[in-house]
Amino acid sequence: MSVLESISKSDNFLLNLMKKTFAQITNPKTMKECKKKSDGKVYLLLTPQYNNLGDHAIAISALQFLNKTYPARQIVEVTSNFYKNCKKEFENCVTDKDILFIIGGGFMGDMWETLENLTRDIVTSFPDNKIVFLPQTVYYGNKNNIKAAREIYSKHTHLIALLRDEASYTLCKDELNIKNSFFVPDLVTNIDISVTEKARKNIAACLREDCEKVDNGITFDMIKDIAKNKLDCTVTPVSTLIRKPFISPAKREKYVSAKINQISEHKVLITNRLHAMLFAYISKTPCLAMDNKSKKVSGTLSWLAGCSYIKMYSPDIDLYTQISQLMNLSPVPAIDGNSKVKETFAETEKLLKTLI
Repeated sequence: MSVLESISKSDNFLLNLMKKTFAQITNPKTMKECKKKSDGKVYLLLTPQYNNLGDHAIAISALQFLNKTYPARQIVEVTSNFYKNCKKEFENCVTDKDILFIIGGGFMGDMWETLENLTRDIVTSFPDNKIVFLPQTVYYGNKNNIKAAREIYSKHTHLIALLRDEASYTLCKDELNIKNSFFVPDLVTNIDISVTEKARKNIAACLREDCEKVDNGITFDMIKDIAKNKLDCTVTPVSTLIRKPFISPAKREKYVSAKINQISEHKVLITNRLHAMLFAYISKTPCLAMDNKSKKVSGTLSWLAGCSYIKMYSPDIDLYTQISQLMNLSPVPAIDGNSKVKETFAETEKLLKTLI
């Protein structure tokens, strides 16, 4: 266990007081927004303040989506940091008329314990509220862990789960027994963010090295060798995890936009990170995508089946061939393959409006 994880899980009084104070200082408007008198608030819960830009892109698109769906309602963002450390104060503000939306992502299941446990806590703590999981990937490496999750999720009578891949949809509907489960795209596929057109050159590689990685034998050095010796170009290492340990909600769009624009400067992106792939999609950057353990990359790409410039890596085809085919693509005049995405989002908006 890391030092930060140890601190996060500690029951030491002074540490807990420090964590609560830090949560309040870094979310200065949250408590004020929670206390405002309103005829049914819309809360977006468990948004990030850590350094994963993919998760920050989800937060941006979730807020855009909720503001569009509920234009007359007060939308209140509650970060995971604030919820975890100021739960009692938050709980005292919530009424039965409020709708609780839990941020989308790939943390439900048994790979990312902290956010999964916070999700379960919300579901058990607010039995009378309508709760919506925004588009999630749900993955259990140990199938024995499904039973405990089912005990919690199946008992909540006002729970709606939006799932961004078919495997997660089937799991939630059939095994977790969440009756109101719906198959929808990752919200970032429809994000509204500026991209600056620039001349493209070279290759970018964004490769994850955490517990979600699938070892397919492809390394940065292998890509670098192909680029240098066969394609006469260089490879830029790119990461959607930036070095800053803390990103405030006010600054997230700045960092996400900068990362999308960094990717857009390249002829091709090679990645096994879902949101790096979606950043390529948004910026019309040809991309060779590789799957992760939960298969959320291929699951999300299924929504973009009509997109000509995003391809899944095939172990049956030489890596050089796959990269060179993308390098030779003509400039893409517009984002394609998203008509199905837009139609599904419109249907989802209609569904969620019925909650009011």
